[in-house]
Amino acid sequence: MKSPLSVENDLELLSPAFGASVIRAVELANKYARKPDGTPKFKGFHKWGVFETYRSPARQLMLFTNKITPVRVSNYHSVGLAADIVWYDADGKPRWDGDAALWQLWGHCARSVGMVWGGDWKSRDMVHVQCTLTQRVLWLSKSRRYLRGLGYETA
Repeated sequence: MKSPLSVENDLELLSPAFGASVIRAVELANKYARKPDGTPKFKGFHKWGVFETYRSPARQLMLFTNKITPVRVSNYHSVGLAADIVWYDADGKPRWDGDAALWQLWGHCARSVGMVWGGDWKSRDMVHVQCTLTQRVLWLSKSRRYLRGLGYETA
């Protein structure tokens, strides 16, 4: 386990069903972000990838304090039911910018596998995806037990 303030991007820290949705959405987004000849449709784009999965309560508070997120307590990241997906350039650098069409493509792929996309919210969070409220009710206690068993703090 890393420092509580570290970025975690291990898919094993997501609820298995939610993790499968994340993998499928990223696969779809990578497919549709390329032309039939395999070249990127968007300038500078190389691939979509998972930037952050589990987020400790301490990291969430640090992000809130530094005004990086408007949410003080994450009830989704800290229990393995949310992820942040970014695009990477050819140098492997994570990117949060880019064409609106690129982000709309990501949102479409996320929604197509049943996830909630933060780009649809009033306070748009283009990189964020999470499970639905119904899925949260079904998966929450099992996900908390799993993460706590690995030594992670949950909200």
